[in-house]
Amino acid sequence: VTSYHMLHHLREEFLDVRWGCVIADESHIMRTSTSWENDEPKMVLVAKDLIKRAPRAVLTTGTPSLAKPFDMFLQIDCLKPGMLGSKKWDFANHYCDLKKVDGRFNVGGGVRLLELRALLQHTVMIRRLKRDVLGDLPPKRRQVVPVEIDDAIAKVGGSRVWRDIAKIAREKKDEMDYGDVAGASAANAADEDDDDDEDDD
Repeated sequence: VTSYHMLHHLREEFLDVRWGCVIADESHIMRTSTSWENDEPKMVLVAKDLIKRAPRAVLTTGTPSLAKPFDMFLQIDCLKPGMLGSKKWDFANHYCDLKKVDGRFNVGGGVRLLELRALLQHTVMIRRLKRDVLGDLPPKRRQVVPVEIDDAIAKVGGSRVWRDIAKIAREKKDEMDYGDVAGASAANAADEDDDDDEDDD
């Protein structure tokens, strides 16, 4: 278990392990950068590498697209490489109404959204609303589970990892710049026909 921030600092340790399954919670953190040079945050690139190497992977989030369909490209490309295009700009051109405005590329829009939704639902996406599953969920429970840290750490680098973690904890956290967020009004555009998206689980 690790955070996205810690992941890129411990890149080698995690990539050295042959993970059978990777679960990326809050996967919307892996938003697609709007940089033309394909500059993605380091932690996102490491997460992508881990997911693509594992034979099984699960990405979970209540909001896969925080502001626009373009946000989702990297998440989907981790699970089905090339399905939405070989590059993020192929996806932007086909589904995000790619335009050049004042010398900059704008990916804040969305087109063919029903087609995109159908494609995702038939390939990689399982969508559930809280109202649909609330009756099946057990009561909320908090439990303390002891973990043998020494054994767990030994599998991903041993005592050196502790030194790395201590060093990282003292560093200033990375600033994540996702570029222009114009088009925020298109938030969750793929869900445009749902009035109660706040119930997503």
